Amino acid sequence: MIRISALLTLAAPTYIALTFTRFYVVNPQTQSIIGILLVATGCGFMMASMSSFHIGRWVLASVAVIASAAAINTLVGNNFSIDSGVQLLANIGYAYAISKGPMSVTAQKVITLLLSAFFMSHAVLGVNPEGIFTISRNFISVLMILSVAFYYIACTKNEKSPEVLIPIFVLAICLWAIGRSGIISAALLLVGTTVLSNKKTTILAVYSLIAISVIAVAGERLLAYVEIFQVGIERFERLSASGPDPRELIFDEYFAITSTHLKYIFFGTPLGLVSEISAVGGNPHNAYISLHASFGMLGLTYFMLLSAVSLAKLWRAKLRYLTLVFLILLLRSAFDSTAFHGPLDVALFSCIFVALAKKRYDDMSSPPFSRIWTAMKLPNGRRQAKNEPWI
Repeated sequence: MIRISALLTLAAPTYIALTFTRFYVVNPQTQSIIGILLVATGCGFMMASMSSFHIGRWVLASVAVIASAAAINTLVGNNFSIDSGVQLLANIGYAYAISKGPMSVTAQKVITLLLSAFFMSHAVLGVNPEGIFTISRNFISVLMILSVAFYYIACTKNEKSPEVLIPIFVLAICLWAIGRSGIISAALLLVGTTVLSNKKTTILAVYSLIAISVIAVAGERLLAYVEIFQVGIERFERLSASGPDPRELIFDEYFAITSTHLKYIFFGTPLGLVSEISAVGGNPHNAYISLHASFGMLGLTYFMLLSAVSLAKLWRAKLRYLTLVFLILLLRSAFDSTAFHGPLDVALFSCIFVALAKKRYDDMSSPPFSRIWTAMKLPNGRRQAKNEPWI
């Protein structure tokens, strides 16, 4: 028989492979089949984890909140949320398997480098990043950040420090893809990793950045004739332009419509009512708008609480690299529909479950109804040990 621990090791590579293929293939039917495979394998990894580990209260709470919010929004609100709920629950299954199972630092590093080599080869051949994925060029940076997040999670679980060379590669790919939020996220990851690393690594990173800058300045005249870099320059110039950013218009209109009715506040605003979202094919370009629209105030409040508790525990446990990655995932989700449900769900909830499993809460920072929970007996009849994790 295959050991459960060996099976759980495949969770992160399987998710990366299926997500990459789903972005890359052109046939809509194939994309749908891969979507079904993602749901099925996510549920399978959840069941495999449950068979070997006691499923914790935060996981049960997450499943209950998402299922309840999806059902309520579908019945009471005007948003069909069952599909989003099922896919988000499957992503939580992947995340729970990743948080509980072993992870190979080398394997995650190799996967990130292979993705970098794939995109770099297209860059060298002069391929426009718009032609890589069928969904959007922005998902190049999403896939790179997802892969590097798994690498940092693996480093944390194995008590190793990540190599600064990895975020340098990620930044290089994001620069080629010219997505502003991807570039900012990758740059923050590199700067944060450099600051947290030792002095030798810091010096190496600084010299590498200086070398990259010198090369960029020296080749500025040549790059000016390359169409893709002209597009990138124009996109960044929009940040300082007098007109509002399209994402800002989407947020303002969604907030304005939501504030007009209590039903929209509690159960989410139908995205079809927002003209700015309809103008871009129904994509709100903000995962938190998607979260509120699909799961209402219940889902939004629960995730914000979960994120705050996780950040506090990561900081108290001195898991600085994982704290950095978690913050970058939250930031990246504010500029695209990459979570709830989306490709970054698995990394986000993996960070959350790792954080909540590190150490049991003390009396002053226990979650809601903890006194009732701690009084409950575990399935085998024994009471919870003092150092037993919540999940």
